[in-house]
Amino acid sequence: MHLVGRAGEFGTLTAALRRCGTGEGVVVTVTGPAAVGRTELIQTFLKQADALVLAATGAEAERDFPLAVVGQLFHGATLDRDAARVVCALLDEGAHATADGDRVPPAVLQGLATAVLDLAATRPVVVAVDEVHHADPQSRAWLLYLARRMRTARVLLLTGARDTGHPDDTRFETELARLPYHRWIALTPLTRSALVELFGDERVAADAHRVCGGNPVLARALAEDGSGPDGLVVGEAFARAARWCLFRFAPDAMAAARALAEGRPAEPRAVAALTASGLVLAGALRHPVIAAQVLAATTAPAESTVDDRRDVARLFWHGDVAAGFAALAGGPASPRVADWLSFWYPASRGRWTDDDVPRAPDAVPDGLRVLAGLVRGEHPDAAVEQAEQVLRDCAITSSTLESLTGALATLVYADRPDRAARWSAPLVEQTTAHCRPVWQALFAAIRAETALRLGDAAEAERCGRAAITHFSVEQWGIAAGMPLATLVRAKLALGKLEDAARYLAVPLADAVFESVAALPYLEARGRHLLALDRPEAALAEFRRCGELAARWDVDVPGLVPWRLGVAESHVRMGKVSAARAVVDEQLLRLHPGPSRTRGLCLLLRARASDYRDRPRMLEEAVEVLRQAGDRLTLSAALAELNDAYRFTSDTGRAVTADRATRSGRPVEESTVDGVAGLSGAERRVAGLAARGLSNRQIAAKLYVTVSTVEQHLTRIYRKLGVGRRAELPSWLDRFTEDPGVGVAGDLGVHRGA
Repeated sequence: MHLVGRAGEFGTLTAALRRCGTGEGVVVTVTGPAAVGRTELIQTFLKQADALVLAATGAEAERDFPLAVVGQLFHGATLDRDAARVVCALLDEGAHATADGDRVPPAVLQGLATAVLDLAATRPVVVAVDEVHHADPQSRAWLLYLARRMRTARVLLLTGARDTGHPDDTRFETELARLPYHRWIALTPLTRSALVELFGDERVAADAHRVCGGNPVLARALAEDGSGPDGLVVGEAFARAARWCLFRFAPDAMAAARALAEGRPAEPRAVAALTASGLVLAGALRHPVIAAQVLAATTAPAESTVDDRRDVARLFWHGDVAAGFAALAGGPASPRVADWLSFWYPASRGRWTDDDVPRAPDAVPDGLRVLAGLVRGEHPDAAVEQAEQVLRDCAITSSTLESLTGALATLVYADRPDRAARWSAPLVEQTTAHCRPVWQALFAAIRAETALRLGDAAEAERCGRAAITHFSVEQWGIAAGMPLATLVRAKLALGKLEDAARYLAVPLADAVFESVAALPYLEARGRHLLALDRPEAALAEFRRCGELAARWDVDVPGLVPWRLGVAESHVRMGKVSAARAVVDEQLLRLHPGPSRTRGLCLLLRARASDYRDRPRMLEEAVEVLRQAGDRLTLSAALAELNDAYRFTSDTGRAVTADRATRSGRPVEESTVDGVAGLSGAERRVAGLAARGLSNRQIAAKLYVTVSTVEQHLTRIYRKLGVGRRAELPSWLDRFTEDPGVGVAGDLGVHRGA
């Protein structure tokens, strides 16, 4: 768009970039009252800038999200993979530190600034932050840090801020202004001569200036409305523009505008802000259309229908279910709203039919719709195929993140966490440092659940904590039950029962238990009670989870396999027949093919069976879990298989199962024969290594040199077919009897060696 009346200001920015290209850092602050074209000037300059542009916009709703603006900036950074990982780690570290009440660590400030300065080593870089007055305090602190260190760097730091006369952060503004390489650009409404350039007629331009006061938004709207035989036309475009301008003002200015529209006195400072933008002249609104828009904007009834789907989602997200459904009295505003509600509030499906939700016949697959279809009972294989199509074809933009997260969640809840992990890795690299905190939190929550289902409890714990750091539990709204449930189960897997109890003690809104987030949360509560050896109480939680799943028609095993909790509770209470019946029911509900849920069912079925049948059932569970990729449960199944073999006196297979337990990989039974080939000295070294002793500790215990131990371990690994110490079978520790006299001789050395 061609800028009108801003040639001087645009020239200042262009000159600043030229200086930047010669190796001089420049800081420019563009200020001005609301709605006078600050953003238009900045965006036009950035589009034409011959430089790498890192751009972000502050938002009042995100001021509580640490380093949110800095994360946006790196969206435009062409970082290599290693640098991107460093930036992501620094952003996470800074978010964690500030979540605990600390300032951003100096190392984080320095690391992020260095990333920008490194980019500027090869070409000029423009770091642009509009609406910087709404930026989070941590991002403003980093901008100051960068500004002080870019004097000789090819960096142009461009900030845009509304001039209110009373900034919230005077220190930020003052510190920037003190820099010798700082420049101000103060915007004001357009002059009459500038409007001549727009309208091409001095008389029309003069009339336009009287109507709009030089406000560029209103002036362009007047140009769109055109002119008639009687002169300037103030039409629909002007009314829309006036409405848009009004919503750019703070509430106190809106209140003042209403007072002026009603002929009442108004607060002077607020009137001054309206005057500076061109909407008020001599204490009165410039035009009746502006006054009409003020009255319309400030008298909308509270019960009016919410048209914007994000406003609707916000009501439901924060648990205001009654208001949300009142806003949708005529049906969902769009297919996306219907899909969103179908997943998060499955009980809402009965409020409208598919005919009430018009969809284009050739609509592009949407991840949220695929997820909603999965929990409605669509075949998981079809859901996986559609989700992967979304992930394959959908470009990563701010408007597609909801679809991408929906597709990833589909893979997780379709019992394919292995595929979710493969798809999430490149997505995380491209979005962790780029998107806003809400999306960072959602990605982290999905990664946590994926890691937990793949048996990596430590990674699940790390990602789960990141999810509630980027987004507080309160900000998670009704969805808070999901990341908390993942964290609780991760803590339980790590044996951290007290940590799990602390997360379960976090208060949740009642509306959580009206949403799908209640299901994993109730299951996590049941798991915690089982860990405390309270199977009766756990059984009540699992049954409540099942009742809700049945009532809402979302009894999907991959979402929450609550029957397995019921069965395990029965096993703990000695009711093995009841446990077998529940597991068999769950197996009948599963689709054919290997899945994590099937592996869990087989494992529980074995536990509830006669000891003579357990090896066969556990072998099947091991094979299914290996294909599903759940390493933690696979390890447990292998350990139980080892015990089952020993109980049935099948020592050879017990050895094989033991080694598999430790390595997590398939084992050839011929490995057992390798033990017979070990010398007595090698067996003793192998036994001590299997107990976890270091080479130096083994050498000291056996009175030999470290080199001798290393040589024996090399031969041991070769004979047993293992690659490292951790893969040695645990039963080798029976060779660790106190060596006594003569051991060193067996090893072929003398004690004095």
